Amino acid sequence: MKIYKTKSTKETRKIAAGLVKKLLKKRTKRKNALIFALTGDLGSGKTTFVQGFLRGLGVRKKITSPTFVLFKKYQIPSSAFCPECNQLQHLAWRNERSIYKRKCDKSGAEILSIYSPDKAYTVYGQKEWYKDD
Repeated sequence: MKIYKTKSTKETRKIAAGLVKKLLKKRTKRKNALIFALTGDLGSGKTTFVQGFLRGLGVRKKITSPTFVLFKKYQIPSSAFCPECNQLQHLAWRNERSIYKRKCDKSGAEILSIYSPDKAYTVYGQKEWYKDD
């Protein structure tokens, strides 16, 4: 195993691109896939290495860190309704027109439910729902 220590992102990318060139020269000898695992602390240069590696393979897209993507802010359009009206809109799609006799999944007592017995939903009677156990 060879260890490289770099002092700049440019140097890290250059080493990664050089590694690609070496691997591509030897690929005719390899029959199986080659898998790399990169580990290290936050900010240790994993993404920079991958950027250089992919540039060496000819990839020209922008490469970003998966950690950065987790913390990225996404623009999500706000609802046209207030929270209460939004909930009413969602509830409008529920089936409250058909009532079924079912057994409570906790006590076994017969209850009325909006979910038919053939559905895999867990249902509780009102007494069981509000118990603290």
